[in-house]
Amino acid sequence: MLTVWSTPMGNRSISAEYGWPEFKVTEKVANAGDATNNQQIAGTYRLMDTPVVISAEGERLYLQSDLFGAARMELHAQSPTAFFTTDQDMVLNVTRNAENEVTGFSLVRGASTYQAARS
Repeated sequence: MLTVWSTPMGNRSISAEYGWPEFKVTEKVANAGDATNNQQIAGTYRLMDTPVVISAEGERLYLQSDLFGAARMELHAQSPTAFFTTDQDMVLNVTRNAENEVTGFSLVRGASTYQAARS
């Protein structure tokens, strides 16, 4: 188990100094990654008509899309179907069908939720 602190835009010290609530530090606990689960999730998805690539490297899982800039972001596991990033304040919830195949994910960012489908 790993404890990770997430601060949008990396403004931890500024937000603490000035008390900005939109940049508050959020503490989340990450579980160890699962290479088999990560391989099942890895693939290409469509989110807001834009490609999103989730790639697996052993116990690590990464998300990359032009929607969030050029750099890939590591996804930290909260459970086998829930992940979060520390680069941006986002939570990704994987959806599976009755056969336990990954069909997409929902991305929660702030008060908004966006649906992505596997392509």
